[in-house]
Amino acid sequence: MASARSSIELTARGRILAALAGVSLLGAWLSADTTVRFAAALLAAPILVDLAGTCRSLKSLRLHVLPRRTVVGAPFHEEIRLSSTANQVVRELLVFEPHTRGVPTLLDQLRPGQHKSVRLACRSPSRSHLLERVFELQTNWPLGIFTAKATAIVAADFVTEPARVSLNPRLLHETSECEPAPHIRSNLPGDEFYSLREHQLTEDARGVHAMRSAAMGTLVRTILHGRLPRKVGIVLDLRRPPKRSLQIGIRRLEWSLGACATLLDRLRSSETIVHLWMIGSTTAQKIVQDGKSHRETLTFLAEAQASPHRQLEEDSLSGIDQME
Repeated sequence: MASARSSIELTARGRILAALAGVSLLGAWLSADTTVRFAAALLAAPILVDLAGTCRSLKSLRLHVLPRRTVVGAPFHEEIRLSSTANQVVRELLVFEPHTRGVPTLLDQLRPGQHKSVRLACRSPSRSHLLERVFELQTNWPLGIFTAKATAIVAADFVTEPARVSLNPRLLHETSECEPAPHIRSNLPGDEFYSLREHQLTEDARGVHAMRSAAMGTLVRTILHGRLPRKVGIVLDLRRPPKRSLQIGIRRLEWSLGACATLLDRLRSSETIVHLWMIGSTTAQKIVQDGKSHRETLTFLAEAQASPHRQLEEDSLSGIDQME
């Protein structure tokens, strides 16, 4: 962790009290009245006490957070581990993350050399891929007149994938039914039975085996050879129309990225090989055939941005005619 900045500031009540103390000190100096001097001392004493007791070791705190992968708008809980290398006790520490709009969490105290964990309720508002996460640390102890603040920058991979969207059922049906049967299956008409497995709620209910589900008391799905496509091609065009600003059509861009991520999830669950062409400032091709390439492609979608219009190369989409 590296501390970008650390500061001590007056709170709202502190500014009011400081103003009153300043006025009373000015009156005591002008009038030389004992009563006014006593009142000024009563107002200035809490300020001095709080300033002396305000924590100055927030920059000595160490934060550790694991890599995180989430989806836009999805709530999650982040576990943050704090440790102190300071020589004083940190009390009433408030921890929050501005980027994820997390709910601040209060830590009662952290002693020197002690380790504690806090949980933040977070929600990432926008698609992004961050290599560093920024946390705000704050304490008003002891009297709440001064507040000590520190910004902690933690090196951690944080990927916010595009939000998943609802696709047209006709499109999902086409990706399920258009694949010709492989050569290994028999010549009998219809789909060839392969195995049974538990049915997922997000899948099409037409594949549920009624008799077996009734016997087992839970939904069981039939797996058939050749039902899902073995190769599917997807083209994702990130170019803006000619003379169109890159800031126009952002909602459409986000929906397209979400639709692409939704298709990748669906096709990956059926172990389909996906060839994805992404047209932006350059034309890149990704082949999604295992969990690692699936995560890498979703990370690429999290980083994707609109690009100006350009002409395509002649062979930029070579091989797409062989895809479904």
